[in-house]
Amino acid sequence: MLREGRRLYIEGGLSALSLSRLTQTAGIAKTSFYAFFPSKEDLLLDLLAADAPGFSARVMAPLEDQAQSAGAALSKFLHALLAEYRANPFLARLVAEPRTLEAIANRVRPEDLERKSDWMERPLSAFFAARMSAGEIAPQPIETLMDVVRSVALLSLHRDRYGNDERFEAAAGALIALVADGLTRQETGS
Repeated sequence: MLREGRRLYIEGGLSALSLSRLTQTAGIAKTSFYAFFPSKEDLLLDLLAADAPGFSARVMAPLEDQAQSAGAALSKFLHALLAEYRANPFLARLVAEPRTLEAIANRVRPEDLERKSDWMERPLSAFFAARMSAGEIAPQPIETLMDVVRSVALLSLHRDRYGNDERFEAAAGALIALVADGLTRQETGS
């Protein structure tokens, strides 16, 4: 069911993720679905959690490297994030369809949501807090910084509007440089 759920979601989003199609592929009755998952949103959350180890290794690692400046770590992280959205159609669909995340938040038990999705936001907010404490990032609400990262991630939704990959990569690189440089303090402490 997980494999089929992933496929259906990638192909058509939340509206394509029907119990009929899921259970038919799995060879079980519709009512049997609930023996495995309380809801379709719980299935999606499990799929998201299954991506956690690979995502963390590919995308979050620069945030943990204390030897890098905050700007360099943030830049590498944002480049890796956009690359992940290009390579991972499941995550790309989640970004493209924010109502899915809203549905998950509304239908899944809060403790399950926190336990299975904390791997994404916790390291980033910890990075921002630590680098603000070190004076590398100007003090500001962490929520604002998280929203800036989300804004850069949304650029991935418009890749096709750039005409070609080189133009997209150039624009993304420029935006990431502006964000990383703008959020971090210069070496002189200004």
